[in-house]
Amino acid sequence: MILQAEKFQEVCKSIVGAVDTDSALKNVAFNDTVELVADGKVLDLNVTNGEYYVKVSLPLDNEDSIHAVVDAKLFLALISKITTKTVELTTNDSALVVKANGTYKFPLKFDVDSMVVLPKIKVSNPTSSFVVPGATLMTILNNNSREINVNATKQVQKLYYLDQEGCLTFTNSSACVNSFALPTTIKVMLTPKLVKLFKLFKDSDVNVTFGFEDVSGIAQTRVMFAQDNVEITSILTNDQSLVNSFPVAAIRGRANKVFDNTVTFDKKDVLDAIDRLLLFDTTNTLNRGIGIFEFSETCVTIYDHRRTNNEVVAYTSGNVETPYVANLDLEVVKSMLSTLDSQVFNLSFGDNQAVVISFGNVKNVLSQKQIR
Repeated sequence: MILQAEKFQEVCKSIVGAVDTDSALKNVAFNDTVELVADGKVLDLNVTNGEYYVKVSLPLDNEDSIHAVVDAKLFLALISKITTKTVELTTNDSALVVKANGTYKFPLKFDVDSMVVLPKIKVSNPTSSFVVPGATLMTILNNNSREINVNATKQVQKLYYLDQEGCLTFTNSSACVNSFALPTTIKVMLTPKLVKLFKLFKDSDVNVTFGFEDVSGIAQTRVMFAQDNVEITSILTNDQSLVNSFPVAAIRGRANKVFDNTVTFDKKDVLDAIDRLLLFDTTNTLNRGIGIFEFSETCVTIYDHRRTNNEVVAYTSGNVETPYVANLDLEVVKSMLSTLDSQVFNLSFGDNQAVVISFGNVKNVLSQKQIR
């Protein structure tokens, strides 16, 4: 089988993010493997960790056949480094042979006497289907992921809450409310590994199907995302108490609150000011990274926590009648602004508890800090 190297590299680079490096899964036969399957004019590259299954398809110029399961990291790393115009793939009884800049052999992975079979995850009993823009999935990846804490003690802080009004994530001091409308009523939790795979999709529409599979008498909730040559299927949590424990009303209530003040900033002006002020924050104390924001009529003065250094940033619109002070985590503000697609953003404040950074359909809630 001879492939155009450029197209093959694109597919391999897109699927590399699906390789699971979780040490807890190292003894699973199909973990950290990639399956190459062709029987006709399409080559499929498949990856799974038992919780999700990813298939990326590549059209072939001619009909051909191949089946190989090999080490994903090594194979994908090699393909990313070749410089030839074509890649030739063949198999023998024990190896996948790759010919490009040189000849390379990848041992086939066997489970006892037969090649490892990657278990597919299907949605045999669909309950709802709809279309969502690929750009919407990317906003979940780029914005909501910032609030995911894999080391959190609460399980809900490690997951993405998705319903018909959008996606929510939160930490102990911040939250992201990503608002968009889905045409059906749902309440599900998505894992970070699944959301990470959204980068495989382009901006065009993605077909989404929710459903279930009967597993030992239990209806296991599943979802499938499909677009062009990419298909991702995942098992979702069936723990309804976990879903119901997500503080949806409190988070949306805080994000949508009408504050006394809302002003608009140029993103670059604020980011540049924060970058410069953080250069001086070298103390290893509880106050590290906290900035003091003093809002006046037409501008904000941002100080480091010792009030030694400061920068003044003017509003691009809005004004503040009564001066207001908010202590905010500069690194978190920087992280929130860094994912902005817009050059400007709104900042709402006034209740002495939190501020809201908003742009488009995304609202970020950030708790005010105390200087200790």
